[in-house]
Amino acid sequence: MKRMTVILIIGILLSVLTVFSGCISEDKENGIYFTGNYFDSKIDEDSDGHAEYLKVDVELNANNSGNYVLYGWISNNDKPIFNSSELNLKKGTNTASLYFDGKEISTNKINGRYNLSVSLFYPPDEAGNLTNIEDKYNVYVTSYYNYTEFQRPDVIFTGNYSDYGIDTNNNGLYDFLIVEVELNATESTYWGMFSGGLYSNNTFITSDPQPSIKYEMWPPIWIKKGVSIYKFNFSGIEIRMNNINGPYTVTCYSLPWFENITTHNYNYTDFEKPGAEIVGIVSDYGTDTDGDGLFNYLTVEVEINYTISDVYSLAGYLYNSSGDHITNTYNTTYNLEIGQHIVQLTFYGEEIYRDKMNGPYDLILKLTDNNAFYNSKKTGVTSYYEYSQFQE
Repeated sequence: MKRMTVILIIGILLSVLTVFSGCISEDKENGIYFTGNYFDSKIDEDSDGHAEYLKVDVELNANNSGNYVLYGWISNNDKPIFNSSELNLKKGTNTASLYFDGKEISTNKINGRYNLSVSLFYPPDEAGNLTNIEDKYNVYVTSYYNYTEFQRPDVIFTGNYSDYGIDTNNNGLYDFLIVEVELNATESTYWGMFSGGLYSNNTFITSDPQPSIKYEMWPPIWIKKGVSIYKFNFSGIEIRMNNINGPYTVTCYSLPWFENITTHNYNYTDFEKPGAEIVGIVSDYGTDTDGDGLFNYLTVEVEINYTISDVYSLAGYLYNSSGDHITNTYNTTYNLEIGQHIVQLTFYGEEIYRDKMNGPYDLILKLTDNNAFYNSKKTGVTSYYEYSQFQE
């Protein structure tokens, strides 16, 4: 019985291998396949010692002549570099070349070997769709290269920078945090998508320049050939309203060779105050409007300091101890006199009762001006309440 079982298993395996082998030979007989031979080299077209391309030759065998599309990508980190080639292959062995941009290799600033992956397709149909023939992932490892062997990008960050605050209205507070970065350009050019971000421990604070409506993202800047200085002007008001002290980190993703830089130490109170600023929560209490002994509202009194008379909106967001949102409200003030004023927020008691969680409750307060620009933000905690004290 055991012998018959073994013979049966062997027979099944042989049948599977025969079918599998037949599929492979059928693909090779009727189509095209990668032979497994690859070769890489640098292409330095202007003989300046820096290659414009990393060339990878891919050998294919076609049983019939025809047109195909070859896609390839190389990577030795999480930033792959892509290239494609339209092929007109003859019957037999063919060599197709992929040219990977040396500037992209240089931009990544990573030395080492590259893993090659390739995909072969039939030409697109009338609808533009490609039909896949074969994929090979991490099929080949290139020679070792230093990124400095390749053509550098047109514009690079040299690594030199400085930062300082400027006070434009002489009130002792910085209206802007200036970060100067040194650039080196091989030729004068417009550089698009240029924007710097200001962060503190991965918390975004502000950016410069701000996104442009005309360009939908960030406007291009004009960079002169040679060494020049570009200034980031980070809004002092936005730094202050985040209530985060420095040092700050500056990033610029669109600028090749830009590594995050760190500013000097600053206190957020060193920067310009907005037109109005939340001082803090003065008090909170339940309000019974119909005399039935239950609170119709939770009233929170907030002190705001106005330095510019304008229209402002104070929004409040109420959360339970588990961090779940209960309700929110807002109050709009119109052209109050300069100075400190108390603004009330009233949260519906029914929403608090419906949540069925006792206090104290967490508060997030946000103040915006007439242009919907955030002027200030504060957090706080209410007194203790039982949800049953509020109107059902």
